Amino acid sequence: MLVRDKFQEFAARGGPGLKPPQPARLAKAEKKGEGKGTNSIPLGKGKVGQQEKQGKQKDAGALQADAVAQELERFMATLPSGSFLVTEDSLRDAVTVYCASREEQEQPVNTAMADSDIKRSFEDLIPGNLRSNVGASTASFTKWVNERIGGEYRVVTINKERLLMPTEVYESRTVNKDQIKEDFFNKLPTDCFSPDEEAMREALVNYMDKCQQQGVLPGLSGAGSDEAVKKARQILLPSRSNGPSLYDWVLRRIGGEVGIVKGEKGPLLHFMDQDPPSSSSVEGQTHSRGQGKGKHQGHQGDANAAKRRRRGTDGRAH
Repeated sequence: MLVRDKFQEFAARGGPGLKPPQPARLAKAEKKGEGKGTNSIPLGKGKVGQQEKQGKQKDAGALQADAVAQELERFMATLPSGSFLVTEDSLRDAVTVYCASREEQEQPVNTAMADSDIKRSFEDLIPGNLRSNVGASTASFTKWVNERIGGEYRVVTINKERLLMPTEVYESRTVNKDQIKEDFFNKLPTDCFSPDEEAMREALVNYMDKCQQQGVLPGLSGAGSDEAVKKARQILLPSRSNGPSLYDWVLRRIGGEVGIVKGEKGPLLHFMDQDPPSSSSVEGQTHSRGQGKGKHQGHQGDANAAKRRRRGTDGRAH
């Protein structure tokens, strides 16, 4: 029974001193589901309702993505096969100028699309329904670059990030991926750490200490979000594509000090002189032992642990 009906029934019985409920308050109450019974739970309220709502939103997002993909295919089919439209020429020129003016050859797509010339040319070429949101715009830009000017530029996804780069850079780095990593490690000193490695190791060890103090597992992804680790990583491992990852560096350079185990939500770091996280936190017990020697012995988890780790095995401070 609606609130208005309940009021009218009660008033008919001679309810004393009742004032008619205001229309705005009635509408608000009825919208919230008042007057439907004390045990009723409106959609979206309670655990079941929230799950249903989230499921519908997820399905709607998938349907929307499929619709965008189909519409994008239809749009691409309308473009001439042996030439460019005038608007395509403008967008190609904008991409060329933008890439040529940047020092790094790999540029995040969202940054490139924010460039005023690229943005204007993109809006002139791509229909509004294919750039109605960030996801649609990014998908449209990616497909157009790869299919229309793929001989000059490519958009590729590396470590969950879409990057715009010259095609020759993409191809050379793809072919020489393993060699690039080996060249990087071969240039590092064999009996000590480079200054940049010292900074990375120090930041990583401090991150792990901080996690232990807070009682949380030191995840490798969490290390990548730590400000000190992030800063050191940008200097030591600047390449976003085929260069060595932080995972590679840990195993190859400080594997005798820091190990990596497989956790429920991704790789976890731990000191090699301590037991890995318990099986309740680790899927199986996959344990990656690195080739590096590390720089300390005997991390005991006490107040002097970090101090000992910042001293080399020869006892000299670094």
